[in-house]
Amino acid sequence: MHVPERFQFLLPFECDLVRVGSSGDGGYVVPLNSLENASSLISLGIASEWSFDSDFLQRRKGISYLACDRGSGFLVHSFSALRGFLQNPLHHHRAAVTSLRIAFQFLRLVPPIAVKRRRHFARKWVRATVRDMRRDTTVPELLSILNRERGIFVKMDIEGGGI
Repeated sequence: MHVPERFQFLLPFECDLVRVGSSGDGGYVVPLNSLENASSLISLGIASEWSFDSDFLQRRKGISYLACDRGSGFLVHSFSALRGFLQNPLHHHRAAVTSLRIAFQFLRLVPPIAVKRRRHFARKWVRATVRDMRRDTTVPELLSILNRERGIFVKMDIEGGGI
């Protein structure tokens, strides 16, 4: 099969691959050299499934990390747990306990007092242009938080994200 020159960049190339994250939803297969050369990880759309982020940070200790998601964070998951307990403690007990567990797992991922401020969380949507300063951010703003120009690994899990 002949591939036109203008599409050569789409051809697969040989590299070592590694699975990062869970074996189900939340895990990805990535080139090993991309993981090894990353000095920062930006994760867009973490919601309540951040096994990729946790595994990546475990493999690359000491790198900078920035997670973004308007619908996530310690307070979001804590309020979800509280709402579940208050609505109907018997019926929503399991979901409320799960939300509380997720809230505390989030604190391990992005501690409130991060070591040398290497880990950050922005409870915002990432957009091309900011519509609301409290709710939106842009990629250049994220890059300024990390203060990195090279070796940035970007993970995007944004299904269901609106424009």
